[in-house]
Parts: sequence; structure tokens; C-alpha cells
Amino acid sequence: MGDQAQQSLYAAKVDGVVITDQDFRDKVESTRNQFRQLFGDNVNDILSGVKLEKTVMENLINEALLRNEANRLELPVSDAEIATNIQSMQVFHTEGKFDPQRYSQLLSRNRLTPQIFEEGVKQDITLRKMEDLIRQSVVVTDLEIEKEYIYKDSEATIRYLELTADNFIGDVKITPEALSAFYEENKATYEVPAKADFKYVIF
Repeated sequence: MGDQAQQSLYAAKVDGVVITDQDFRDKVESTRNQFRQLFGDNVNDILSGVKLEKTVMENLINEALLRNEANRLELPVSDAEIATNIQSMQVFHTEGKFDPQRYSQLLSRNRLTPQIFEEGVKQDITLRKMEDLIRQSVVVTDLEIEKEYIYKDSEATIRYLELTADNFIGDVKITPEALSAFYEENKATYEVPAKADFKYVIF
């Protein structure tokens, strides 16, 4: 019953993938910690005005969509790729080399098993492969690049001449015949509605 209640609490559901509320909160906190490591005491100033929760949720949704597509395409990730990726992480190095003991200690300190951590690394590799696949499928021709460059680098010079009625009024000649013809054509415009005045006496 408890497990079902926990599963029913989710932050989002994308293409059949459930993003639990716990996953969302953990991701927000880990993202905040990353900013804290980068900017130290200035982290609050850096995050001021940044919709961190919205950004994290968008990233989780994008990851879920990419992961589903990667699964559909059956993108392979070998154990050797996972091992190479982990061994290249500086955090697990001692004197410039991967240290298995340090690896185990750091995982234990963060309450992670090697299986869970390696599964996370596998997912990261899968996402990177999917992103690379998308980038490689986007082809931009030299002509398109040239057109975009010309468009962004183009400048336009606009000249204009401002004219008022005073510029032409001296050249306008109005004859009585033209005035009479204009009146006949637009007589209805000048009609005034009929009016009646009443005078009365009260007895």
C-alpha cells in the first residue's frame, strides 16, 4: 500500500515515463549544490531570478524523451564504455590514476552502490549518444550558411522626404466649374436634416 501511494506521487509523466516527486526534488537539490560548488557564497545572487525548478523539470522531460527514443533505437552501451567513463572521472583519481578504493569510499559516503552508480553512468552515456545522433542528423548546407551570414550582416539605408499640404497649396487651381461639379457629386454630404420650430401658448 505504501509503495503504491509513493508511486502515485509524481511530478510529471512523459511518454509513459514517470518522473517522481522525489526524483524532481533530488535533481533540484543536486543542481543547486553544483551551483554552490561553482559560485560559493554568491550562489543566491547567481540563482536570483532563475526559475530553477522550471529549468530542472524541462531538463528531466527532455531526458525522458531522449531516453525513450534511445530505447526504441536500441542504442548500445557496453560495459567497457561505462568502465572507461568512470575511470576518467577525476574525482576518483589518486595521484593522477583511477583509485578503486577511493571509488568505493566515495560511493559509500553518498549511499550509492556500484550497480546504481554505474546504471546512472550508462544512462548518461545513452543520452549523450542520442544527442550526438540528433546533431549529426541536422544538415546545414553551405548555401544556407551563406544566406544566414548575408542576412545577419546586411544593412539597409532608408531615405525619406517629408511633405505637407503647404508644399502644394500654391499649385492648386480651383475653378468655379470644378467647384460646382464637386458639389453636385457630393451634395448628400452637405445636406442638413430638416428642422421644425414650434411656438405654443399655454392657456
